[in-house]
Amino acid sequence: MKDQPGTMKTLPDEVLYLVHATQVEPRTIDELQPSKMTKNIDQFPGVYFSLITKSNQETEYIYPEGKNILIFSPELLHQHNWHGNVEDKQGFISEHNTYYPWNLTEFVDKIKKQDETITMNEIVFHDPVSMKYLCRVIKRPTIEQKIKKGMFGNSYLPNKRIKNDYPPDLSLNPFYCFPFEDDFTGIKSNGWKPSSKRFYNMMYKMCLKSPNKKIPGKKEILKTLKRNVKKIHKTRKNQKLDILYKFSTDNVRT
Repeated sequence: MKDQPGTMKTLPDEVLYLVHATQVEPRTIDELQPSKMTKNIDQFPGVYFSLITKSNQETEYIYPEGKNILIFSPELLHQHNWHGNVEDKQGFISEHNTYYPWNLTEFVDKIKKQDETITMNEIVFHDPVSMKYLCRVIKRPTIEQKIKKGMFGNSYLPNKRIKNDYPPDLSLNPFYCFPFEDDFTGIKSNGWKPSSKRFYNMMYKMCLKSPNKKIPGKKEILKTLKRNVKKIHKTRKNQKLDILYKFSTDNVRT
């Protein structure tokens, strides 16, 4: 495997841990499995976490309403096979909401700017996640328990970094050729902006082995990529990640 661009050496100090909620008893799980890529695309095929930081530890909305809150080591963020969305958008990759392993610091800073507001970010891994990275299990308190104990927000979550000694798997390749932003069915925030034609031009060049010299229009780009998405997913090591890296680092988001 070729070296991935922008490999992180250390995690930002703001990062505490990753959270995954489930109804399933953790002792019965060997690894968390990615959601399937079905014929009718309704979300990115991945394993979903919330990133907990010093800024959002009390305010981050933990979804879904699983009774078991699983705390995973943030060392997973050293892997290359994930992307993050500041706002929950069913894992869809887009120009203005999606961040990558090489701009984790920018992602964390964006979360910090939303301090003292209820947010719902998502970190999406593109492969199964082993339970060896699980550090702690917390039973989600009921509303009645919160009232009785005077608990507010996520005060039941740890406010310090929690990790273990298992090293990240740096052999895994990411999958970023997923042009389904327009299929998002949820509520769009007031600041939502659709991805530009330049973004899809970049994705077209990144994802196709031998793209035409002349880049087609957005409609044709989406049609071509969607038609080939499963094939690209199986051969994702061929993605030209340097193209995405240059685009995402040259275009600073505010």
